[in-house]
Amino acid sequence: MSISSESVTSAGLLEAARLCPQLRCFQAPDLRQIDNTLLRMMPLCANIEHIRFTTCLYLTDAGIHAVAKNAKGLRSIQIRYSPNITNACLVSLAEHQHRTLEIFVVVESFFFPLHRVIEVNKQTFNIEAVTKFRETCTKLRVFEWERSMDFLDRCPAEDIIPHVETADRVTVLTLGQVDDVVLRTIAQHCTQLKVLNLYDVCDSIKSCSDAMFLKVVEECRNLTALIIVDSIQRERLQSMLTAYPRVAMEADE
Repeated sequence: MSISSESVTSAGLLEAARLCPQLRCFQAPDLRQIDNTLLRMMPLCANIEHIRFTTCLYLTDAGIHAVAKNAKGLRSIQIRYSPNITNACLVSLAEHQHRTLEIFVVVESFFFPLHRVIEVNKQTFNIEAVTKFRETCTKLRVFEWERSMDFLDRCPAEDIIPHVETADRVTVLTLGQVDDVVLRTIAQHCTQLKVLNLYDVCDSIKSCSDAMFLKVVEECRNLTALIIVDSIQRERLQSMLTAYPRVAMEADE
């Protein structure tokens, strides 16, 4: 059985957990008291294996710790657009779920509903915490850390670059604007990048040189996909990258 609803309350979740101790999948709603709800709920349904948080703006490390400490065998956790988590959640998951955790996904964005914007220099995790987490969780087969900057589509390159420079463990990078300077920075710093998502980039991609795209592909050796919606630009790059079959040119996110 699974629970997924945007209209449930804390009381409703607790009652569901009490009645469904064999609950396996859970998608958390955006509750103001989400941490406290998880603290009370998780001991009642410790068999949860898959949990997803999407735009849970009030979720903190305390809520993740409640999951990590009480779940008997967590297999996957996804945390999307929850700006208040830190390295502490990685530490807790690694301590309590390192024997079973297979999938970890986090998506951080610089834009949230109600015009809530993350501080310019905020980064969810640091390199040391990510490295230790991946080493400790020996069953981990999917580690996806996406940094989404499509909201910064009208910002100059100097406002985007600081977020790229700290993205050396990020696996998916989503941009709303790009130029040669940004591409050069990606090539220099994004060593673990697997997907470069330029789906929302329109005119600015035309000014980017072939040489800079080639540099990104050469330096980002884990890169497997470039997402570009403009068919002309996609075909242009595809013909240039024939020597790199590992990189797929995609039109959809």
